[in-house]
Amino acid sequence: MRKNSTSAIAIFLGIFLTIFGTVFFLIGIMFYVRTNDFISKGVEVDAEISYIHSFGGSNRHKHDVYVDFEYEGVEYKDVYLNVYTQGMHEGEEIEIICDPDDPYNITIKSASYMFLIIFSGVGGVFLIIGISMLAFHLIRKGKVKYLLENGMKISGVITEMSRDMRFEINGVHPYRIYCEYNDSSKNLLYKFKSNLLSFNPNNCYKVGDPIDIYVDPNNWKKNYVDAVDKYADRTIDFT
Repeated sequence: MRKNSTSAIAIFLGIFLTIFGTVFFLIGIMFYVRTNDFISKGVEVDAEISYIHSFGGSNRHKHDVYVDFEYEGVEYKDVYLNVYTQGMHEGEEIEIICDPDDPYNITIKSASYMFLIIFSGVGGVFLIIGISMLAFHLIRKGKVKYLLENGMKISGVITEMSRDMRFEINGVHPYRIYCEYNDSSKNLLYKFKSNLLSFNPNNCYKVGDPIDIYVDPNNWKKNYVDAVDKYADRTIDFT
């Protein structure tokens, strides 16, 4: 049982971010299409910003915009506008798009692009991150499989087991195993480190223990430290 890395967590995060990004991306497209359709059927009307209600904290400042306008001889006061752009101020003259069947339903021409940028932009970023994580996992898994099946196995010695403080997964720093191999025939000392580990190797190994290392015979930089969660191997779970 090779529960020897953070692969499961990486896969979960990759899938989650991919789904999350896809949903937001599609929401942005949907709002863009619907808003564009509304704009194409609406009527352009001159309006004046009557009131801007600002609320929220400094990092999440929000604004509700209200406008006054006249349509077909009828005056509409303090009608809610569903869009705010930087620089809007009370008393400003703006052009709105009004639904001829429901004059209280209004927006501005740039609304469709704003929804596209906000939702699809954010979704696209998460989608790229999620796909990249899954692709990285598949590539690394393929490399590990290749080394296990075709690599040269050498026996190294564990020199250190510690958390890698450069990385954090779910608030926890993963472990690494550091080891070395002494090639007496060449009088060379090779040093290796494992992939990120989701288990505590101190429960399975101790410094000085032997550990298998698989290397590409033609390029020892391509290597895999075969760190296995021996505690998991002693557990039979029927739940």
